[in-house]
Amino acid sequence: MACVLVECSFVDSKSDMDRYNSSDFATAIIKAITGQVAIQRPPNSVIVSIQKLCNSLGVKDNKGNALVVDGIIGPCTRSAILKLPVIQRGSKGNFVKWVQERLIDLGFSCGSYGADGDFGYCTLVAVQNFQAKNGLASDGRVRQSTLIALLK
Repeated sequence: MACVLVECSFVDSKSDMDRYNSSDFATAIIKAITGQVAIQRPPNSVIVSIQKLCNSLGVKDNKGNALVVDGIIGPCTRSAILKLPVIQRGSKGNFVKWVQERLIDLGFSCGSYGADGDFGYCTLVAVQNFQAKNGLASDGRVRQSTLIALLK
């Protein structure tokens, strides 16, 4: 069977990497091979938000790099997400706020304070209800399995 190898670029510096845009390369390759322009999907806003969160918390991918905020849950984003800490009642901060916002978006109330970044009783109940609805252990702790379910 015939095959084609396409070398998109040679990246050997940070400035090269900063200019690298996988979507632009993919579009150019598709157009060159088929003569058609691929339909671009808008970035997944939930993935964009977790990528921005990881970057703001200094959580890097498995190669030690900040995430490219592209809305795609590729291997780099997955590796960074797996490094996020477990949060539970008493936790505070931007990660808690992100979880609260996501729970609220999915229809799980976090109480009258909403997404305040403070993992209190109402957030605990919201997490437990979310976990139960998604077939997860309802322990109220946001671990990898709960986080992955929140990203769907």
